[in-house]
Amino acid sequence: MLFTSTLLLVEGGDPHHLAALYTGVINKALYNTMANGSLDVLVMKCPNHISAVQTVVSGFYNIARAQARELRRTSIRVRVLLDGQNVELARRQNWEVITAGKLEEDLITEFRYQVPENSQLLGLPVVIVRMDRSDEYDQNGYTEEQPTDQTTDNGFTDLSVGQPDAGEWEHDVVAVGGTFDHLHDGHKLLLTIAGFLAKEKLIVGITGTELLVNKKYAEVMEPYMKRRNNVEEFVQYLYPALEVESHMLHDVAGPTGTIEDIDALVLSSETRKGGEAINKFRQEKGWHPLVIYEVDVIGCETGCEADNWSDKLSSTELRRLELEKLRLTDSPNKSI
Repeated sequence: MLFTSTLLLVEGGDPHHLAALYTGVINKALYNTMANGSLDVLVMKCPNHISAVQTVVSGFYNIARAQARELRRTSIRVRVLLDGQNVELARRQNWEVITAGKLEEDLITEFRYQVPENSQLLGLPVVIVRMDRSDEYDQNGYTEEQPTDQTTDNGFTDLSVGQPDAGEWEHDVVAVGGTFDHLHDGHKLLLTIAGFLAKEKLIVGITGTELLVNKKYAEVMEPYMKRRNNVEEFVQYLYPALEVESHMLHDVAGPTGTIEDIDALVLSSETRKGGEAINKFRQEKGWHPLVIYEVDVIGCETGCEADNWSDKLSSTELRRLELEKLRLTDSPNKSI
């Protein structure tokens, strides 16, 4: 039986061993989900370090993307949720089934314990799937390694090497910016980390149309309002209690150059120089500099800054594929 909306419960554990334990589980969850449906991966035990949070989120997206390609189910919308220890009951979900791996079926009980007695979630069917035992996994789960705190020479927080315990790095107001065209896993990681760091408000800068005229394959660029709606819908689904404020970007600084009451900025490794320029601009105005968190470029295995992360997950490539598909659709039928 196929479902249009699946909830997959995962413990999470050691972020460096996700693939060994969860590849088969995610494959089965995708297999049981209809094309154009949705799969929500709910992490029940979120790591205590922001660097580990990044690794877990990107790890699950990487596994799901690879398995979706293998199953030819790339139209399934995947979201990684981090509120397993305090499930957001205000989320507008439409789950039809709860899935978990055999080694983690106790997560079903943990999840139901957080749900009110009159909730329809208690009546959802449960699917337990085979889970291959990893050599690193025992009945107590993974033991999370504690990363060390480190800051780069330019003052940026390097999420790849560790951060303080949860709570010490939260900020009242966090900003993040981007084009967010054809919302993909790289965007989702950026928005997830930004929302995770924000206690009260997330300010999102979304590139205006006039700054995109020289982009490749601009003819299939999504309109501003569609990009804005996609971003707001995604963030509000992940963090229903978080205030989201969107701004159109007409320059590099955007709201970080006009709103003093922002505490932190989340950006990707690609936009590091933009963060430096923003803090210089703020300091010239007599404002406090932003705490800057740098998120890895997702999808890269061999790419680096020198080659502009050549194998990164890219909106440009998604636009190229869409334009190619449109041209094939519009071309005359040459079959005899």
